[in-house]
This record gives sequence, structure tokens and C-alpha cells, in this order.
Amino acid sequence: MRNSLKSLPSIFVLTFIVTGHARAALILRAEWDGMLYGNSTSAIAYMTIDETAIPNPGVYNGGSPPLAGPIPFWLEDFTISVFGHASGERTFYQSDYYGLILDTSGGDLDFESELIGQNTLYSPWGTTPRVPFESGEFNFFSIPGSGAPTGVATFNLMFNGDRMALISVRAVPELGSASLLSLGMISFLKRKRQKRRIGEQGVSAKSDRAGG
Repeated sequence: MRNSLKSLPSIFVLTFIVTGHARAALILRAEWDGMLYGNSTSAIAYMTIDETAIPNPGVYNGGSPPLAGPIPFWLEDFTISVFGHASGERTFYQSDYYGLILDTSGGDLDFESELIGQNTLYSPWGTTPRVPFESGEFNFFSIPGSGAPTGVATFNLMFNGDRMALISVRAVPELGSASLLSLGMISFLKRKRQKRRIGEQGVSAKSDRAGG
């Protein structure tokens, strides 16, 4: 029992560290779809952002008229995969991109909820892909020659001739502290059972040798 209690603090420390790290950076999942433009191409991106540093409400770009700004420090990681295109499935990374544009259209967006449809000073965010900047903007611009999807219009990407509209941006749910604690306890009990099994095997081996 004493050894078990000694092991418990490490579980609580691990839970605190992992949970704290998860909250420092937010993972977003973005989806684009070509249905609006009559094609079957789609894309899914995962990005890690520093929610405390992103301009919100605000605008990030490279100047006026709206140009792509360089990849900002608050975008910590970015991966995008393309599906349904005749050329097959492809995956691209942050190193394939040189810039982005973000415009909250005056709205204070909740990055831990679905972003499409949230209130702004004008139209709900992300709901007017055919009208430039009426409901904000969120776009990535690829390095020429990389082959990666690139921004061609508000909330629109183009990949090898197929255009796609942004249809969803939402946070990936993180494990809460209770779930992490449960995982820690399961790991702890599993190690405890393994030690007990090894101990029982050792006692059994000693008995066999004594009997022999």
C-alpha cells in the first residue's frame, strides 16, 4: 500500500502537465468541399494555433489590398490532405506554404466552437464564399511549384483546377483532466498487476526448486 501511494503523485503530476500543454495550443480541423463548384474534390487540414496570440477580433494579412502575410508565429503547425481528385490523395505541410490571411470581420470568434456561422459585424463568419470579405476571410497560399492547394478567392482553395469552399473550422476536442487521470490510473494499476504477476512467478519458481 505504501508503494502504491508513492506512485500516485506521479500520476497527478503527469495529468497536470499534459492538460496544461494541451490548453496552451489549440488544434483546429478545417474542411473544404468542391460541391459548390460542381466537383468532388475535398480537403481536410489540421492546424495548431496559439489561441492567446491570434488577432481576435482582428485582421492578419500582408497589407492593403489584402495580400497574404508570412506564416505567423501563432500558427505552430499545419497539414492539409486532399481527397476525391483525379490525381489521387495528396498531403501537404506547412513548409509548402508561404503565407495566409485571417479576417474576423470585426467579430470576436470563439475558436473552441465551430467558426462557420459565428457573429461578426457583417455577415456570419465564413458564410459568403462568393462575396469577397463580406463575412471575413481565412486562406492559405502555397509556394509556387509545391503543388499544394492555394487560396484563389475568399474562403476558397484551388487544387489542380478544382475549386473548393471552406465549410467547417472547429476545434479538435482535447482529453479533459478527468480522462487523463483515468488513463493514468489504468496505467498505474496495469503496472501494479504486472509486478504482482512477476512476483508470483518468482515465488513459484523458488518453490519448484525447493521441492526438487
